[in-house]
Amino acid sequence: MFLAATGTFAWARERLGDSGGLGAAAAYAFAPYVLLDVMARSALAEVLALAIVPWVFWALTRLQREGRPIHGLLAALSYAGLALSHNITALVFSPLLAVWALLLAVQAGRGRWLRDTSRAAAVLALGLGLSAFFWLPAFLERDLSQLDQALSAAYDFHTAFLPLAGLIALPVRFDFRLVNDTAPLGLSALSALLGMLGWAGLVGRAVRERGQRSSMLVWAGFLGAGTLVGALMTLDISTPLWEAIPLLRFVLYPSRFLGMTSLFLALLAGAGMSVLAGLGAGLLERLRGSPQVGEAVVTALLIGATMAYGFGWQYARRFPADPPAAIADIAAAERRLGIVGTTSIGEYLPRDAAVFPPVDSPSLALRAMAPISPALAASSRVEIASPLRYEAVLTTPAAMPIVFSQFYFRAGSPQSTAKRLQSPRANLKG
Repeated sequence: MFLAATGTFAWARERLGDSGGLGAAAAYAFAPYVLLDVMARSALAEVLALAIVPWVFWALTRLQREGRPIHGLLAALSYAGLALSHNITALVFSPLLAVWALLLAVQAGRGRWLRDTSRAAAVLALGLGLSAFFWLPAFLERDLSQLDQALSAAYDFHTAFLPLAGLIALPVRFDFRLVNDTAPLGLSALSALLGMLGWAGLVGRAVRERGQRSSMLVWAGFLGAGTLVGALMTLDISTPLWEAIPLLRFVLYPSRFLGMTSLFLALLAGAGMSVLAGLGAGLLERLRGSPQVGEAVVTALLIGATMAYGFGWQYARRFPADPPAAIADIAAAERRLGIVGTTSIGEYLPRDAAVFPPVDSPSLALRAMAPISPALAASSRVEIASPLRYEAVLTTPAAMPIVFSQFYFRAGSPQSTAKRLQSPRANLKG
């Protein structure tokens, strides 16, 4: 959350000043979706990605403004970090990063737009290249698993849209008598109000300040359109887009667009706080006070209100802390729960696995996960047991079939070696 707040402050400060940057940082760090990711879902990979995204926008903005190589390097590294942390978040934000870089280049004027566009494209391509070892095999080799079939069968975005009334989440009060009460998805109503004021303030500055007109219009247009599009993508009105763009099904849940919407709305909310802080400064100046004090007081009050608004989403569920888990512990949990392939729908099982244990039959799942049948005798020992390699030494008193019952990928078949020790040769099947 600290990384998210500082990145948002750095990016928003480029155009909104200190008060707007601080307000945007608070609005993003205490956005309901971000807090739910941390406190309820424990989606740490997505949280890290949402924290890195503002730094990519900031680095691209600085690169366009100053053209220093250090900012290009920071943009490439942060973009690579985004792809490595959570590929779904990277998928959602990548088109927006490209649009932002293009808008900044066009704003720079005819003499610079081609150079700035090429430079930004090279930087983003470098970030993709640095992270290609992670995302490229996952994309190209997805047909080696059950991913496509499982996503089509188990994750249907048609049933996961938010209701229009639930898009704005009002402050929640937890009932502590419940074991695991939860808070709703949605956007902060306070941030939405401040965001509308902030968007109007940016447009107003574009009208008043001719020298900053193009810059203000770029910020107002991009943030406003990003907020609106992100919100619409969580509603069923966006169904034609979800059906027309194949990559969207990998996002899984429309509510994931709340992360994108929360960031852009936070910057607009910061702009709204900047407008109100300016009014506070002007009021105190007319009263012969210090305008800086007036600005600081209004900013502090609005940041405090933003933090208080998000208090209900900071309720941590009462789950006991899990002890450190080894590979054997994970396998035991999968047998006990009946989950094969480390997920509940088996989407990462190899494509040749045609038979799946029923989800309501843990005993069948246990049998499918048993590595060797019959069970290892007392005179046997396991040399290596890992997800990618299993080696065991068995001594049998007589010839007997031993079946190694595991799924395997077509690219690499299991190998068995039988040696005569103190008994006849065993018949190994795998």
